[in-house]
Amino acid sequence: MKQFKFYEVDIEEIEPRIIALDYGNYLVTADIVRSLLIKIKKDWAGQKVALLSSAEAISNLDKVAHVLEELKASEFICAGGILVRNRLQTDIAQAFVKIPTAGEYPQKIFVDKDEALCWLREKLAA
Repeated sequence: MKQFKFYEVDIEEIEPRIIALDYGNYLVTADIVRSLLIKIKKDWAGQKVALLSSAEAISNLDKVAHVLEELKASEFICAGGILVRNRLQTDIAQAFVKIPTAGEYPQKIFVDKDEALCWLREKLAA
């Protein structure tokens, strides 16, 4: 399974076609999301993947959502789990998934990683 660092983001295929993106303390921007999605589309060419993302902070939710639409992310991403650790992250994640262009594939917010993985497995199998 693939595992590497891209910019400051840890990327790990934790199960076949389930990719964890851990931004750590790195600020999530539209530019970094664009670069990551292009890399994921290339490295998992011809496959639909599920993403499990965790990050401390994100800048400009609308721009990040626009990148998802621009790159037609729903063509290669079947679902996205967002792992949160506190109330602020939950609020930001809820605002993000409500943006229409960000929600072109199923997304769900989780506190528990195992629950997120179970949901992502179900979405991959559908």
